[in-house]
Amino acid sequence: MHKTQLLIALFCILLCPGCNKEKHFITNEAYRTQVEKDFEKTGIITRR
Repeated sequence: MHKTQLLIALFCILLCPGCNKEKHFITNEAYRTQVEKDFEKTGIITRR
């Protein structure tokens, strides 16, 4: 019984951060474009 309750509590704790209304930064088109430019400038990522 305790193991089931622990798993349910753990599931709820892990689920809660995904339930906020705050947009993720990558959904902001202007910010994403700026990040891509910065990465391309530094050469950290390369296009295939």
